[in-house]
Amino acid sequence: MPRLLMHLRANEPDVFNVLLVDSEDRANTNESPWEYLRDRPEDGWIRPPTAGDSHCQMMVVCMEAWFLADPAGMKRHYGGNFNEAALPPPDQAETRTKNAIRDALKKATRNTPAEEYRKIRDGAKLLECVDPAKVRTHCK
Repeated sequence: MPRLLMHLRANEPDVFNVLLVDSEDRANTNESPWEYLRDRPEDGWIRPPTAGDSHCQMMVVCMEAWFLADPAGMKRHYGGNFNEAALPPPDQAETRTKNAIRDALKKATRNTPAEEYRKIRDGAKLLECVDPAKVRTHCK
């Protein structure tokens, strides 16, 4: 077990620590998450001996997919010139590639005062604006 996890477990035994990692690509739902992470050339992760599939929860392709699940939350952040029509339907948030999500956000934000989505500038603020219930509904 990595030293950091051993430290966290020893000092905070009642805390459940989680590392969230974007899947980067659409994962094949027919394989285990550990197989996906092992076989993806950019990852090459090896499953720890004591870890099962329940210990590896795959996230969406990128966190921006969560934003697509709640266009109204994005509009609250960007204002009246936000082009919601440039986004795919919320129930398709998980079916999009990283590039398609990036392109949709670029088009949707083009006429706003921000002029474009920027992850560092906008990401955390948008996470506060989107409705978690809508994200849960559209991003399983």
